Amino acid sequence: MDFRAYIKNVREYFIYDTGGEAPTKKDFPFTESLLNFAYLSAAAYEGLFMAADTALCRLSETREDKYAAEFDATLNRLAETHIYFELLRLNWQGRVDIAQVSAIRDELMRIALSISRLQDQIKTLLDMVLNADLRERPIQERMAAYVRYFQQPGVAVRDMFRFQLQPIAFELVDEQTFTYVLHPQTIEDLLGFFLAQAVDREQPFRVCKSCGKYFALTGYRNTEYCDRVYDESDRTCKQIGAISRWQKEKRDDPIFVVYSREYKKRFARTRNGKMSKEAFTAWSEQARKLRESCIAKEITLNEFKELLGK
Repeated sequence: MDFRAYIKNVREYFIYDTGGEAPTKKDFPFTESLLNFAYLSAAAYEGLFMAADTALCRLSETREDKYAAEFDATLNRLAETHIYFELLRLNWQGRVDIAQVSAIRDELMRIALSISRLQDQIKTLLDMVLNADLRERPIQERMAAYVRYFQQPGVAVRDMFRFQLQPIAFELVDEQTFTYVLHPQTIEDLLGFFLAQAVDREQPFRVCKSCGKYFALTGYRNTEYCDRVYDESDRTCKQIGAISRWQKEKRDDPIFVVYSREYKKRFARTRNGKMSKEAFTAWSEQARKLRESCIAKEITLNEFKELLGK
């Protein structure tokens, strides 16, 4: 099995075997795989873990090759849900031996049951250490405080992410770059590697005001919205946020309030057949000109109201 992960500049890279002539190489913005794992829904993976367990159980009972093929196909679908699950595919696809079935089922169950706990641990560490709005202490001090917090009596230790010894080598990853490369054995290895790198690089995160999920700050420190798709129209949280800010600003603008009220009134008349579309179009053009004149202070707000109502 060959699965490697490393970070170069502001991107993370994964190299692994998919059965082709050359290894597959994928890359993402730094911390994207970590955050995607932290918010991976149970609906995306629970059914696949159950299907894999069922296939292994039937393989053990019948020893029929079709169940080994079902297991392999399920691993393919699981790997499509998140890059970290490629590790499971590489570990077991096409390699299941009847004598190994029980051990593999136990490991699959362990992983499936640990995902929710690991997700909570990631978010807790972000809350306490890497949240961009925690500015009173340096990140290293926050990390030390994070460890001390979980050493207190009565604190749930299960909420703390435990960094373990990792299989890391210093290698040449391209023609010009030597860097630390992770050769993971478990999903926890991957999480530990990227979390440790985030702390070491002092990577700040913030909770998006639209979706409520953490995102990595890579540009302006005052950014409040992420680039995740927010709705069925494929609008992102950042686009939704821009619309919300515009609407808030306009709600506080008396010129816009007057214009919007009169516009809606006449639009309703048009829909009810009490005003022709031609008359509405003519009024709209005149209203925009009056609005611009009011903004330029060529007419007063009271004059704008009076002229707009005619």
